[in-house]
Amino acid sequence: MSPTSYQTAPPRVAEADFNKRSQFVKAPETCYREKIMGTMYAILIAVSALAALYTGFLALRAGLRLRRTYRDLMQSVAPDLDRLHRRTQTLQRNADELGRRASELPVQISGLQQSIAQLQFLINTLNESINQLRRALRYTDLKNFGAANFSRIADAFLNPRNR
Repeated sequence: MSPTSYQTAPPRVAEADFNKRSQFVKAPETCYREKIMGTMYAILIAVSALAALYTGFLALRAGLRLRRTYRDLMQSVAPDLDRLHRRTQTLQRNADELGRRASELPVQISGLQQSIAQLQFLINTLNESINQLRRALRYTDLKNFGAANFSRIADAFLNPRNR
């Protein structure tokens, strides 16, 4: 405001309270509809509170039932889960062992093939030795048989009395 504006401003009215009702005007009486609506709102709020309380009670009961069911389930399933876990670990160890043994199989197979080849060689050598021994025994038998027969024939021929 400029310094001269207070001089030109209208005078102030004495403190008038516009918020207060005048003492000359009577307050209207509340009608019966407002009283009924207030009562209805109170009843509606009370019924809603009771419904919320009942719903809370039902939720609490369902939660407790769920907790009891979960506890019973864990008591009956936990040993099976432990057993299943141990068996899974055993299967994993067995699968690892089989993998390790499968990786060793080609080495073992080649070793077995070498052993079989050596065995076949030894069998063939033994067979040849047996055949040679048979031939030698046959020759010796023939020789002995021939010598025995020859000595018998010669003895019979030379000693006619033994006939």
